[in-house]
Amino acid sequence: MTSMNTILGTAGLDRADLTATVDEHRSMSMNQEIVPASHFPVEDLASGIEQLGTRLHRILALTQDFLGRDDEAGALARHINSTALTDVTGVKESLRKYLDLPAVNPDGSAPLLSDVPLYGYPDLRCVTHGILDHTRRTFVRNHYLVSVSSGEATRVPDTMNVFETAALISEKEPAHV
Repeated sequence: MTSMNTILGTAGLDRADLTATVDEHRSMSMNQEIVPASHFPVEDLASGIEQLGTRLHRILALTQDFLGRDDEAGALARHINSTALTDVTGVKESLRKYLDLPAVNPDGSAPLLSDVPLYGYPDLRCVTHGILDHTRRTFVRNHYLVSVSSGEATRVPDTMNVFETAALISEKEPAHV
């Protein structure tokens, strides 16, 4: 299995440097400091994504001829593809169902849901449910961590931040990096 270190290495990136930059960015963001532009190595990131895309394309090409087979090779090819090509688009729908929210609100609007990835936790997405409280004239945000592979949702407690909660969840579910 290709590790994140291999993918980053092929793009000339060092994981320790990337992790240090992400940690510093998180700290500065949480403290509402101005984050320097040097924290966003766009070309390096694009190269890493390009390398990952190329590797996934190669996986698809190698398994394509086996997908239709009804034997162990076909089952393995289907499993490899489902693991390598996990889709993150269903996390909002998973949270909507978990919260028992309607697909459309009575006023015709959709529930306010947004999601972002978490570096270091590739199977988790932070999905935020926003609620307009017209009585108090506030916008309430509730954060949830949703597993990309299972759709399981965990509310981020008010006493913890997203990353602390992700670390607790990842003790139960090892990160697939």
